[in-house]
Formats: sequence, structure tokens, C-alpha cells
Amino acid sequence: MIKKGILVKDTNYPLSIKIPKVSVLRLKHKLLSENSISTKQAAKLLNCSVNWLGEYWCKSGFLTVENLVYWKLVQQKDVDEVLKLKETYMTGAEASKLLGMPHSHITNLQTQGLIQPIYLGTGSPIRLFKRSDVQCMKNRNP
Repeated sequence: MIKKGILVKDTNYPLSIKIPKVSVLRLKHKLLSENSISTKQAAKLLNCSVNWLGEYWCKSGFLTVENLVYWKLVQQKDVDEVLKLKETYMTGAEASKLLGMPHSHITNLQTQGLIQPIYLGTGSPIRLFKRSDVQCMKNRNP
């Protein structure tokens, strides 16, 4: 944690590793802060696995993981923004699940022009579908 700059070594003791109390308290404050949550908590809120949290929301630039060696945190405000986005849109996996079909089914519907995706994010954009469009598809094919 010292090598990553998370904790600061007391330079008055070069032969041993002594961590000033203020450095540990800063880490404790960060871990207990309401401004950030663990990636596990974020994945639960976003209804996906931690792995898919990284694939969907981190690679697309919506979330940034702060790696604290033993803890991985994301900003609560960023998770809240994604939750707000998910009120209108859903991922392909969520759409497929709602339709009761394999994941490839939503891609086939897109290829046939029956449903239009929207690509959002930076870096590796995420493919999302309007909830209302998916719901219409479900209602047409009960």
C-alpha cells in the first residue's frame, strides 16, 4: 500500500516501516466515506456481476475504480448517474433476460432492424436499448 501511495511511510525511520496515524486515518476515512462504495456493492445496485461492472460500466467510462489493494471503490455519484440512465435504458443482457431469450437474440433483433441500440460512453462504448422499445417487443411477442 506504501508503493501505491495509499499509505505514507514515516521517513524519520528509514530502516523500518512506520506509518503515521494520519495516513491510516486518511485511508479509514476514505473507506468509510459515503462518497464511495465497493465494486461489489455497486455491482449489486446495478444488477450485474463485479466482472460485468468492469466490462459494461468501467470500460465505457461511466465508472472509475479506485484500487486500494485490498479494497476497490467507485464513486457513489457515478453509480447514481448509471442508475438514473438505467431508468430509461437497459443493457443487451438485461433486455435478453426480459424477453426470456438467449443473449444473441437481442443482437439478431438489432441486425433485423427491429430494435435500435444507442451507444454511450467513452473508450469502449456500451450498447444500450430503450426500456420502452424492449417492453414493446415483449408485449408483441408474449
